[in-house]
Amino acid sequence: MSGEINSVTRYVSHRIWQVIVFLTLLGGPVTVAPAQTSFFGAPKASYEEAEYEPSEKEPISISAEYSQQWEEDFVSVSILKGNCRIQQGDAILRSRQMVIWHRKTRQTDRLSVYLEGEVRIDLPGESKSENSLLVNLVTENGLKQNLRRPSQITVAPDDPVLNRAIERRGIPHDHQLKRAQFIVEKPPLEGPELSPIPEQEIVTDFRRIRLFPRSAVPYNVQSFPSTHTVPPEQIWVITGGVNLLIDGVEGLEMVDMSADRIIIWTDGRNTQNFNSEIRQSKETPFEIYLEGNIEIRQGTYLLKANRAFYDAREERAVMLDAELKTHLPELGEDVRVRASQIRMLSKGAYLAQNAWATGSQFGKPGYKMQASDVFIEDRYTTPWLGSGSNELDPVTGQPLPGKRAWMTSSNNTFEIGNVPLFYLPYVSSPVEDIYFPITGLRFGNDRIFGFQVETEWDMFKLLGLERPAGTKWEGQLDYYSDRGVGIGQSGNYQGANLLGFDNVFNGNAEAFYIHDSGTDNLGLDRRDLVPSTKDRYFLNHQHRQTSPFGMTLTSEAGIFSDRNFQQQYFLSDFNNRKDVETLLHLKQQQDNWSWSVIGRTKLNDYENTTDWLPKADLFLLGEPLLGNLLSWTSHSSVGYGKLKPGSAPYNPQQDVFTPLPFIADSQGLVAMTRNQLEAPFNLGPFILTPYVMGEAAYWEQGLQQQQID
Repeated sequence: MSGEINSVTRYVSHRIWQVIVFLTLLGGPVTVAPAQTSFFGAPKASYEEAEYEPSEKEPISISAEYSQQWEEDFVSVSILKGNCRIQQGDAILRSRQMVIWHRKTRQTDRLSVYLEGEVRIDLPGESKSENSLLVNLVTENGLKQNLRRPSQITVAPDDPVLNRAIERRGIPHDHQLKRAQFIVEKPPLEGPELSPIPEQEIVTDFRRIRLFPRSAVPYNVQSFPSTHTVPPEQIWVITGGVNLLIDGVEGLEMVDMSADRIIIWTDGRNTQNFNSEIRQSKETPFEIYLEGNIEIRQGTYLLKANRAFYDAREERAVMLDAELKTHLPELGEDVRVRASQIRMLSKGAYLAQNAWATGSQFGKPGYKMQASDVFIEDRYTTPWLGSGSNELDPVTGQPLPGKRAWMTSSNNTFEIGNVPLFYLPYVSSPVEDIYFPITGLRFGNDRIFGFQVETEWDMFKLLGLERPAGTKWEGQLDYYSDRGVGIGQSGNYQGANLLGFDNVFNGNAEAFYIHDSGTDNLGLDRRDLVPSTKDRYFLNHQHRQTSPFGMTLTSEAGIFSDRNFQQQYFLSDFNNRKDVETLLHLKQQQDNWSWSVIGRTKLNDYENTTDWLPKADLFLLGEPLLGNLLSWTSHSSVGYGKLKPGSAPYNPQQDVFTPLPFIADSQGLVAMTRNQLEAPFNLGPFILTPYVMGEAAYWEQGLQQQQID
């Protein structure tokens, strides 16, 4: 038995690809311990010997991920969260969250700072750690703040850390960081005696372990100490089948572990006698070796393994010959994951070796995704296409970084039966999306392109990038035996609040390139056309954005390498889609009026389009006049236009080309106004609308370059 135990490395196991993350719950329970609450009460007596005295001449710098600030009786109060840090001179204070009271005088800035959660104090020559801390700071040289997501509010929020900081404010203190120095404040010599308010007892993070027989047959327990370790350990060997439950993890479900045999190591100083229910600090060593018909359940997850080792305190483990089964709503099916070994290297970091995943429920699956190594980690991302539907921080009101389990795997193959169909050396994607990054595959053959293989790829997965909400990005890799290899991409996006402004937007982008070694065949008398260039491509981007007050912004940009490229390679787009343009159009529409400004230029020299540099329009529709007796409709515009005939084909003898007679080389100012007055009235069952309309227009150059007005 001991030989088998020693052969198992003591790390943490976890699920792979889509589902490995759930084994995080096997780690030691984590609860936030209430801080000692004594506002102005400061560090413990361990600071009596601190000799470093930062000078008031040193400025104070403050940084955090999120902040919320308001005014209270001429005092600025702030709640900081996420990587909080304060530095004055060589003294550095760090914590997960802080509350700061800041009073500014003519010459100084005085801060009272409450720190909570993984508090660390770094001084020259020493470092200290605390659960919570309260200090005073003074500087004559101002504050420097680096707050990534600041938020200004008018009233104090109902925040637990603020409540604890305020509660601590009323408790006497023995020490404080006063005048920017770590000193001990002397008790008062005179005055009425006050009974000190006792500090609240720190509630330590805990875990609860309960053991039950696995069946109707009671389990057997052997308990003995180990004197060869420091500190001494208590060892329990449990056989006959045991069910072990671990809970106490705040916000997470219970972890249910069953095995035929288990061995438990724990601290022998606090736990000597075996008990079917154990409650201990999460810092207490607690290690488990499981063997024989291992089943681990949590929520909808079921994990089976032959052998496993789990260290609850270090949150590391290893499982051998492990298989995981779960239902993934994202895929709408059950998924099985099997690996020869699954490890948890640290909290949030997992490694699986010789692993495969499948949606098949047969013992020998008909298809599977296989990889030699799979690495899982938690990623935090901030939206870059506006806030969209991302969750907001209830305190700051700012977008929260999204947390997702991310899978990176190497030597990936997709197999049907035992036949590998595709291979990729590297794949990176969210764990809920385990499919191969190829999204489309088409084969064909014809006289124009020859033998064809066209593929489409999920670029986010292929490059290991986080997929922003509302986006799609696909890459193209095509092979044409008579033409060459083509590469391209297409994508679309949609969202809200782009760049932090109130708006709704959507757009798409396309690109394609091929070094063409063939000739074009466009039908009838346009066969065997030699392209003007072998490097053929196109780029096209369209974007539309709608903002309050009826504002709409539209932008387009498009270019083709030559006149026949779209018709040859993208015939459906050539027949059905609008021509590509390059323009910027801003429009506002309210009630019965609107205005717009457009700037447009052409990038394709073979096109017959008018450039506007720019042009403005104003519309008014049915404006009532004289108590609704008259109705006024108007359209006025002014702009600078430039019209130039498209260039001739590269080979006009083969590619028939007839210039349009009404396209001339002209440019200049164009202005017009058209107004119409209507006087509608009822005549029996009819509505008659007499009207008068007039128009004035001016062209600086006409078709013959003459002025027209």
